Amino acid sequence: MSLIEAVRERLPVKYREMAKFLVVGGISYVVDVGLFSLMSHTVLENKVVTAKAISILLATIVSYVLNREWSFSRRGANHATRRCCSSWSTAWRCSSI
Repeated sequence: MSLIEAVRERLPVKYREMAKFLVVGGISYVVDVGLFSLMSHTVLENKVVTAKAISILLATIVSYVLNREWSFSRRGANHATRRCCSSWSTAWRCSSI
């Protein structure tokens, strides 16, 4: 039995979900910053607000899909929908700072 499998067996589900949620948040951050940097230095060089809006939108979609399909796949769709709204509003608030 590998170390990862041993930890997975002993760790409660809510902590596994939390770890997955943190990983998805990191991936979404990389998508947001990466797309914004790419677009603001190439295609949308003079329109940084538009570039940021597009990067936020795409990062939010990535976050929603990964959280629904991977982080919280054990829960029902109703809970995932509520989580999406919460994640979207949090992402929007944090990125507008």
